[in-house]
Amino acid sequence: MRMLSPSSGSDHPTAWLIAKFAMVKPDGTAMHSHNIYNFKASEMTQEGNSTKVLNGTATVTMKDGPVSDVPITVKVFNNAVIGFWIGPDKVDGHFGTNPVYGILSTNSRAMMQEMHSMMQGMNGSMSNTGQNNTIKM
Repeated sequence: MRMLSPSSGSDHPTAWLIAKFAMVKPDGTAMHSHNIYNFKASEMTQEGNSTKVLNGTATVTMKDGPVSDVPITVKVFNNAVIGFWIGPDKVDGHFGTNPVYGILSTNSRAMMQEMHSMMQGMNGSMSNTGQNNTIKM
C-alpha cells in the first residue's frame, strides 16, 4: 500500500493498495485466492495511538470476474496486523461481515512506524505535507 497526504484542492488521501490472499473454508476445502486493487481512499483516520483506518472502494477478484467499487475498510493494528472488511453487498457476502486478517512484513512495520509519527505530528488530521509513505503487503 502506498499512501500520500491529500494534495492541495483534495480532501482525501491517495492510497494505492494491491493485495492478494488465499481463502479456505473452515473444513479445509475450497481453497481459492482473491486480489484487491484500484483502491480509492475516501478517508484516513486513526483510532487511539495504534490503529490506522482507511475507508474507500476497490476492485476485488471473484469467481465470476472482478467486481468494481466494492466498499473496503482497511485497519492496521499496532503496525503488525492488517484487517480488511470487504463488501459485503457487492460481493454477495462472500467474505462475511468479519475482517480478513493478515500480517505486515518487517519492511511494512517500519513504514507504519514512520506513518504513525507523521500522523501524530499532524494531530490526527491529514494535511498537505508532501510526504509519501509506503506499506508493502
